[in-house]
Amino acid sequence: MSGEQKTRIVAIALILFSLVNIVLLLSLTSGASLVPRAIRFIFTCLLSFFLFRGASWSRWFVGISSALGVIVSLITWFGLSSTHISMFSILGIWMVVMAVFYGWVAFMLLIDKDVSQHFNPRSAF
Repeated sequence: MSGEQKTRIVAIALILFSLVNIVLLLSLTSGASLVPRAIRFIFTCLLSFFLFRGASWSRWFVGISSALGVIVSLITWFGLSSTHISMFSILGIWMVVMAVFYGWVAFMLLIDKDVSQHFNPRSAF
């Protein structure tokens, strides 16, 4: 699979994952904070568009943001232990799924050689 195809898969996965995230978290929080989630979804769509276009800055921005997302998801998951919400509830399991997904995105965009070649064909980095 070429770097361009992998990048497109990541961009589509980001949009779909963001939609699932919005639906799941809205169902759990009964509609609270819809506006910030909608803004984040629009921002994700724009970043995915620039990934489709091959903008190197979007690769780095999304990759680093996803790496940070792994950390935030895991901190949130561990933080559930000090609340009344179980770490193995739907929300707890979703935090682990988010960490794995963001780890995959970060790996694909920052480490995968094919994707690196797609964004910078003269260099491996």
